[in-house]
Amino acid sequence: MGAFSRAAFLAVGSELLRTSRLDTNSLFVAAKLAACGVEMTEKRCVGDDAQAIAGAVSDLLTRADLVVVSGGLGPTADDVTREGVAAALQRKLHLDQELFALLQERYRRLGRSMPSIAARMAYLVEGAQVLPNPRGTAPGQWLEVGSRALVLLPGVPEELETIFALHVLPRIQ
Repeated sequence: MGAFSRAAFLAVGSELLRTSRLDTNSLFVAAKLAACGVEMTEKRCVGDDAQAIAGAVSDLLTRADLVVVSGGLGPTADDVTREGVAAALQRKLHLDQELFALLQERYRRLGRSMPSIAARMAYLVEGAQVLPNPRGTAPGQWLEVGSRALVLLPGVPEELETIFALHVLPRIQ
């Protein structure tokens, strides 16, 4: 992956469109990218809607070398970032067996059996590299789209910050 000069940020979550929740993730990412000489040229927010996510991702990939998406990677029915990104890239989603086993093990260590809905977090967009999440259950994903990169990160700030520091920054620097 070559050097990045222009980045865009997409925050996913209907709660971010209301007045009760502030998007702090874009500020964190913008600061870290600026320190690497990458300019944040645009940031957007969309609700939990696969079609809106697909449209925003498609559009942002035409204007930025690096697109960072935050949120919508959890286990619930409204976590549709994976589906939106797969649609935008015209790629399939597939269950990653290794990731599925790691999720089961994580729940086992917590003394719980993995709820069936949690299996959603083991689905990857075709061609994605897993970005492990040591702070939570939803992993990130790194996708190469031609000469551009698309990064999917959980919306929980501590998880996003940890994955960004461990797995995204080293690829950018």
